Amino acid sequence: MRIVWAQYALDDRDAIFTYIENENPKAAVHVDEEIARAVRRLLDFPESGRPGRIEGTRELVIPRTPYIAAYMLMVDRIAFFVFCMAPRFGPSSSATSRHNINACFAARGSTSFKSLALSNAIRPR
Repeated sequence: MRIVWAQYALDDRDAIFTYIENENPKAAVHVDEEIARAVRRLLDFPESGRPGRIEGTRELVIPRTPYIAAYMLMVDRIAFFVFCMAPRFGPSSSATSRHNINACFAARGSTSFKSLALSNAIRPR
């Protein structure tokens, strides 16, 4: 099993880092390390992410951050497509999260992982 990244996921991760780095460089490094740690954990426990709100996907909640990574399990790899900001709290957090993840796809002109995967280069990192 290996990890592969869609360009969107790489761009999202870079944007997260840059955004946080502008205010607090140490925090940016911490968040990026949390993302890397959570992603590496999937190599041992690929189904540890919760079932995704979009069919065929899973969602990895990045501990100690407000981010969720959307991914798909494939025969020989774990493919990451996007990082989204998770809702912070409240009774409508599930609906808000669903809207947020759908919005992540819509912003990229896609409604499914399959169409996103076909239109976006996936590469090992």
